[in-house]
Amino acid sequence: MRRDLAIQLIHAYTTAWVNQDLGQCLAVLGDDVVITEYDGTAFRGIDRIRQWFSDWHQPPVNGRVDRWIVEHIVFDEYCGTVAAEWEFERTCCGETSLFHGASSSHSMRKESCTSVSTDGTVH
Repeated sequence: MRRDLAIQLIHAYTTAWVNQDLGQCLAVLGDDVVITEYDGTAFRGIDRIRQWFSDWHQPPVNGRVDRWIVEHIVFDEYCGTVAAEWEFERTCCGETSLFHGASSSHSMRKESCTSVSTDGTVH
């Protein structure tokens, strides 16, 4: 993947959540997508993402992404890795919260590329 495409996909995904646009959200994801939330909850596959997105925006959650600002993007074409730091404000169940986070995606197609888990394990 090229850097410009990775940046475009990140912005399309975050904008889809702000605009509550399920079609745009799904359009940037592959069928075998896995999204892991900040609390460790994982959503696997495009059908599960579709359900999660729909459920999140309806009662009883009534979720709304008030803003999602991508602050930094790091891209490594050789390893197929992209990471983004962001600020996220949401309203769920009538309560608004703001937090900073990071997301990453990697294909790890090159044998010489390594990644390090949060526990320090090198892969």
